[in-house]
Amino acid sequence: MSTTLVHVELRVGETVRIGNTLVTLSQKSGQRARLAICADANTPIQRPAGRATTGAQECASSAEEAANGKHPV
Repeated sequence: MSTTLVHVELRVGETVRIGNTLVTLSQKSGQRARLAICADANTPIQRPAGRATTGAQECASSAEEAANGKHPV
């Protein structure tokens, strides 16, 4: 299996698609960033050890909604 390393610069509110997963930079403060990850329920997401996380929520129904910040309420 080959791998690829890609560096992506995002502004707050911007979204990048990785396969079927959407990753949105939702907050940035100093050296910390909060990512919103919208992935299939069976996609494993490993978090840094010892870090608190918030509960899972519904994702935007399309990449366009996620990119434009129009999330269902």
